[in-house]
Amino acid sequence: MKKFNFQLIFIIFIALALRLYNLGFGFLHTDEAKTALGIDFPHSFLLPTLSVFSQNIFGINNFAVRLPFALLGVVFILVSYFIGRELYNQRGGLVAAFLATFLPVNVILSRTAFLDIALVTAWSFIILFWIKVEKEKRYIDFFFLFLALFISPWFKIQAVYLFFVLFLYLIFVKKGKFWRDKRFWLLVLSGIPFCFYFLSQPQQLYDMMHYTGDEVGSPWSGLIKFFVLLWQSYGFFLIFVLGGFFLMLLKRDWQKKSNILFLIFLFFIFLVLGSTPKRMYYYVMLDIPFIFLSVYFFSYFAKKRWLAILLMSLVVVNLFFTTLVLNKNIFLEEENRKKQMCDRVNELVQEMPEIKNVFLDTNFGFTYKWCLDTKIKKIDNLFNKEIYHNINFIAVLNQDTWHDKKELFKDILVEDYQDMKILIRKK
Repeated sequence: MKKFNFQLIFIIFIALALRLYNLGFGFLHTDEAKTALGIDFPHSFLLPTLSVFSQNIFGINNFAVRLPFALLGVVFILVSYFIGRELYNQRGGLVAAFLATFLPVNVILSRTAFLDIALVTAWSFIILFWIKVEKEKRYIDFFFLFLALFISPWFKIQAVYLFFVLFLYLIFVKKGKFWRDKRFWLLVLSGIPFCFYFLSQPQQLYDMMHYTGDEVGSPWSGLIKFFVLLWQSYGFFLIFVLGGFFLMLLKRDWQKKSNILFLIFLFFIFLVLGSTPKRMYYYVMLDIPFIFLSVYFFSYFAKKRWLAILLMSLVVVNLFFTTLVLNKNIFLEEENRKKQMCDRVNELVQEMPEIKNVFLDTNFGFTYKWCLDTKIKKIDNLFNKEIYHNINFIAVLNQDTWHDKKELFKDILVEDYQDMKILIRKK
């Protein structure tokens, strides 16, 4: 027992190091800045509040913005350990925690203020207490399951995806008599508040659906991009996932209730990813089923330690390599570009203190609201002629906006900067 606890502490220490080291590095992505500013719906009600609370304690900086998400990433690893222990034994729990520690997208998102790491952490709590209720049926576990179900959508609205998975699981396992299971009624009670919310504000639901429809693209190109992002997210780790999947079918272990749950979870998330915008951060939703398919695979090497060690070493090397590549390709290029632009606007504001108005295109708005003390306004406000002719301003436009509105800006200074236009009016 002590040996395994020591190993778990060591794993958590590694997880903390990976997620906290140099956490404030770089520049906030637009979505991160939105969270830092405390802007909540439609994606989350609670997480922006946590980020603002962290800033109140640790100051207005990147580290404080991202800290709650880094800690949630570590919590996910701890909960993965408990799920693995419930399903297998302590060794299974340690393997689950070990894999969760190094999953590439999980590490990267834990080091940002993107909301998706909170999603998988909330899901892990639901699955843990769902399994405990199935095994022991204790009232305390029912209570914590209800608490996890009720709170999870407040962290991220997409948590309700798991509600559908659990409902399908009950239909499959209970042979159609799902309403006799108390957990079904917990699902219903937990989902009622959000049904009322969307019924009272249908525009919010419409906006989310409209955005998704615009971003998905054609089925064929979407399918190709799905496999590309899947490979970029997990690399050779997919070998162990597929190994666990086919081994489960070969051994006919798919009929076990826990395995049915993860298989339904896996296929449902595949459907979700196929019908949503192709963004790397969505692929963290596969972490839970992928981890436990891999744990199932490694469980067959318990008596062949040299082989298990070799396979684990290959996993760690691959995940470290993939993490470095993903981190470079996904975030650093955009962060550096925006940081340079922000620094340039800051220079102009300092050089011309009489200019109190900064106008930005929408795609840069949240980022610059975060990094500039000057009050930021949307670029649309500048196109009012009464405003335009009566104030000094700095405006940052993208190329599309510039081509549409350049006739309006004939008499002012225009600076080309990267792929943007910086406009300066100084009377």
